[in-house]
Amino acid sequence: MELLLKFKTLAESYPGFPHHLRESLGNLGEIGRVALLVVLILGVANCFFGYKLMKVWLAFVGVLTGAGLGYGLSIYFLESRGLSLAIAAVGAVLFGAAAFWIYQAGVFLFGLCAGTLGGSFLFRPTTSLGFFLCMLLGAAIGFAGVKFVKPIIIFLTSLAGGMSVGVSAVYLENLGGMPLGIALGAGTTVLGVVIQTHTTRDEEEEEEEQPEQTEATQSEEEETSKRRNHEQGNKNKRHADSGKKPDRL
Repeated sequence: MELLLKFKTLAESYPGFPHHLRESLGNLGEIGRVALLVVLILGVANCFFGYKLMKVWLAFVGVLTGAGLGYGLSIYFLESRGLSLAIAAVGAVLFGAAAFWIYQAGVFLFGLCAGTLGGSFLFRPTTSLGFFLCMLLGAAIGFAGVKFVKPIIIFLTSLAGGMSVGVSAVYLENLGGMPLGIALGAGTTVLGVVIQTHTTRDEEEEEEEQPEQTEATQSEEEETSKRRNHEQGNKNKRHADSGKKPDRL
């Protein structure tokens, strides 16, 4: 929000800035508020329901990754904007579908992107080597996510969502600066981890109880069927002893 307002002030102070664009800058404040509200809503969903919505987030990350790679590589080698956009669209569909259906690949991709962006935000690399180290951090988080899927995903989604909620809420209501947003985001992150851990544990217990109930029901049905067959066999035997034609099974 502050960046948008600073850009608006800088642009309006420049004499050569186009007049029609100068008029459009008057809407930057409202655009910024709408953007912060969207970030706040997505942050709440990610913080408290991130594990359940994981496939949706994976598909979204896959779409962005496929589009970015497709466009970047094709524009570098082909130098054709139209063809590059078409390749970017194909890459978005392929990567999005792969991330949605191939769960572990999607988890690694999500961890890679989250770790790289998080490392870039914390360490602010200024060289190619620094950014490469951030990518290595993201790759490590991606591999850890594949190995320990549930706790890693719960922590990452709670952290990303909690920080988004804290920072966007502070700037949306003009409550203070970044330190207050980070503090609020940290508290929201902890709450998100607790809620997600509790809700997913309840679902797992229900899933474990369901097969046990199914096996018990099948066992009861088998016992009932055996008992009926035994009674029918005794009845036919009595009929045979008395000279009557036995009933068919």
